[in-house]
Amino acid sequence: MQNLTTEEQAEWARACSRHREVARQSPCYHHGQALMDCYKFNLGPWNFTFTLSRFMTPPSWQGSVSLFKEIGEERVTDADGKYIFDAPNMAMVSVKSWDHDEYDIARDLLAEVFGPLIHGEHQQVVEMKGQMPLNWFTSEKDAGTLDS
Repeated sequence: MQNLTTEEQAEWARACSRHREVARQSPCYHHGQALMDCYKFNLGPWNFTFTLSRFMTPPSWQGSVSLFKEIGEERVTDADGKYIFDAPNMAMVSVKSWDHDEYDIARDLLAEVFGPLIHGEHQQVVEMKGQMPLNWFTSEKDAGTLDS
């Protein structure tokens, strides 16, 4: 992956593996469970959610990625109103505003998150552009297996 040191790449691979295992061991039985922190993780400005969603028909592995960008700065002052510094304001941006490179990076990152669950070119993976995140779904029964 671009712009990551070898150590950072190894940590990213471990994070993906760890979150696949969390999703496998603690599947979601209600859509609200996907909001729990245990299913979320970050890489720089990218925010991920990864679940095994058993409430769906058919049960599916579901991954989403959203992008945070600096949209300006906020003036930080002390209790007396004296200027201290400008802090960046970050906001999640709509998939529709991503440029081509950001979209390609997001898809590459989702492929790494899914890892061995996507095992062949004939496996169906549904991609859906949400308002903010990019989502991928693949049926639990069609997915590859995770090494235990």
